[in-house]
This record gives sequence, structure tokens and C-alpha cells, in this order.
Amino acid sequence: MNALLYRMARSLPVSLQKRAQSFVREAGGEIDSSVWLAKTLLLALFGGILLAFVMAWQVDFLNEWLRTLRAGFALDPSVAGIIGFVVGLGLAVAFRYVQIYYLTEARSRTVENILPDFLLLVAGNIRAGMTSFSAFRGSARPEFGALSEEIKAVSARSLGVESFTEALSTISNKIKSRNLTETVGFFLQAMKSGGRLAQLLENTSADLRRTQDLKKELQAATATYVIFVGFVIVIATPLLMAVSVEFVELIGKIQGQSIASGAQELAGTGFVGGKVSITPEFLTGIAYILLFGNSILAGLFMGTIGSSKPLLGLRYTLPMFAISLVVFFISKQFLKGLLGLG
Repeated sequence: MNALLYRMARSLPVSLQKRAQSFVREAGGEIDSSVWLAKTLLLALFGGILLAFVMAWQVDFLNEWLRTLRAGFALDPSVAGIIGFVVGLGLAVAFRYVQIYYLTEARSRTVENILPDFLLLVAGNIRAGMTSFSAFRGSARPEFGALSEEIKAVSARSLGVESFTEALSTISNKIKSRNLTETVGFFLQAMKSGGRLAQLLENTSADLRRTQDLKKELQAATATYVIFVGFVIVIATPLLMAVSVEFVELIGKIQGQSIASGAQELAGTGFVGGKVSITPEFLTGIAYILLFGNSILAGLFMGTIGSSKPLLGLRYTLPMFAISLVVFFISKQFLKGLLGLG
């Protein structure tokens, strides 16, 4: 199976293969990048075909929504299928990208958390009389995880055809970390200029530690904003949408009772006058879309506040959406009983 996927990926553009190779390498993946790319494309095709079938099958329901929105046009099954295929394709590719992005960022955060300790250990080895190469290789302990593995790989290559500086300069290609890239650059520059390596590493370690402490303080200071956004998404918005749905249902019920009892004057004038074009079912569908969209935006906002990386906040999207749906249904049932609509 993997051989078939490999041949399939090799038929794709070279630029796309290089991009996939970069993604897998930075994520620390053990699978072949061509296999990962082929699986991504197969998933995208499956998602596109599935969504195309669903939208073509439910084209009457979509057109009913468009008429309610007064869009002025209607979809035929073929157009709905094409739109569904494109959307499904994009969603599947986005899912695979976010999946490997999370692996890359998790690896990067792990390395950045232990980087100050690693630099202190290297500095201690250098002060003990070791060479730079021996100090780095001797500091590659198992508890340092991915960083230790990459240092061992650099050491192995430097014993072959590459020099230690050349091999060390490529470590940032395997671990996507700005702090690591800058630290390696400083270290290599100090080696070339004959600087005090141990002191440089100790100062860099102290600076990285202070930066981490400042980030933690910033996250603590912005926790109030995150809590407020979470409350709006999972409590306030579902409650307001439930009130809107039940309000429309109540107006429709009052109009129906007025017409049934022969009170034509009441049905044609005043508070319950006129035909309500928005149905509770349509408004419920809008509520689902709104709650899901708000959950995505709130997740991006939380990711921006927490780590300056919006995509990292997407992990909060599904939990917030699930909780908001529960609050929405509970609020609807409570209002139905309160207003006697059950």
C-alpha cells in the first residue's frame, strides 16, 4: 500500500513534494513525506466527493434556505455538487495541515522549554575543558527528547564528511524554533570569532529563561479576557439564540391561534400583524452556523492571546461548540416550558 502511495506522490509537482517533505521533517515524523502527501490527497478527494454527494442530495433544503435569505438565485444539483467538492477538498487539506502543524508546534515548544537547561549543561562542559563538539555531544541526554536526538544526528554527520559547524547549522531545518535558530547562529558566530562560548551560552540561557517567565506572566494577565470570551461563546450566545428561536415560535403560535379563533382584525394588525417569513427551523439552522463560527473565531482569538499563534487555539473550537450546543438545547427546552410551547 505504501509503495502505491509513494508512486502516486512522485507523480505530483516537485514543489509540492518539497513542501510536504518540509512539513514532515519539522514535525519529527517517521513516515515518508511522499506517503504522507499521498494520504493527504486521498483524504481530500474522499472529503470532496462525500460533501459533493451530500450537497447535491440536499439541494432542495439549500434552495429553501436561499429563498428565506432572499438570495435571488437557486442551485441545481450539479452546481451544488461542484461547490461541495471544492469545499470538502479544502476542509480535508486544512485538517491535515492543522494536524501536522500541531505536531510541529508541540515539538518546538518541548525543545524551547528545555533549551535553557541544555545550554547551561553545554556551558558547564566547556568550562570543564571539553571541546565544543564534545560538549554538545556529551549534553545530549535522553531527557532532552527531540533536541537530544538531533544533536546526536549532528554529531554523527560531523564525524563523516561534514564539519561540526556545517552539521550544526542544519539543526533548525529539523526543529522549527526561532529561539533555537538564533542560539545556534550566535554559537557558530562565536566559534568563528573566538568568543567566550561558555559565557555566551550562559547569558543566552538566562535570556531565554527570562523570556519564558515574561510569557507566563503575560498569559496570566490575559486570562480574564480568555474567560470572558469563553463565557460569551458557551453561555451568552446560545442563550440569546434560544430566546430568538422561541420568540419566533411564540409569534407564529399566537398568529395561528388568532386566525383559528376568527380574530382576523387582531391577526392583521398590531404586535402579531403580518406574516413572519423566518421560521423557527430556519433560525435554528442559523444558530448552529453562528455557534460553530463563533467557536472558531474564539479559538483563534484564544490562540493569539495565549501563544501569539492563532492556529493553536483551534483545539478549543470543538469543546466550545459542544458546550454551546448543550446550553442552546437546554435553554430552548427551558423557554418552551416557561412559555407553554412544549
